[in-house]
Amino acid sequence: MTREELIRLWEDPAHWRGRLYRCPEDPRVVVPKRTTWGGWTVNFSHPMAWWVIAASVVVAAGPILCLMALGVRDPRWLFAAILASIGALIWASYIMSGRTHPEALPKVVLAVVIVLLVAAWICRLAAGTSGGK
Repeated sequence: MTREELIRLWEDPAHWRGRLYRCPEDPRVVVPKRTTWGGWTVNFSHPMAWWVIAASVVVAAGPILCLMALGVRDPRWLFAAILASIGALIWASYIMSGRTHPEALPKVVLAVVIVLLVAAWICRLAAGTSGGK
């Protein structure tokens, strides 16, 4: 399917129910939201939609739960894990959306870089003062 066909499907108001996107013809699991800088949403008519939602929850909560299971209680480490998870979700959403809006790439890269730099800075602070525990 061409980029133009994907955009035509995405722009069709018949495929939007409020903020929910349902388009069986669209092969993408994740699509950009209709609002500028709104992020992404799941194509709820895609068979993998619920798997993507479940994987997003695991990516978001997994690192924090792992740190807590390892006995790390320093909020700086936990906050850094949250930021790293957000960066991963932003990047994965952009990739899975089929990159049909290439003008968003600089904003996506900037957001991911900022989130990861802040996470690295917090990790450095946490490692230098508490040893991570």
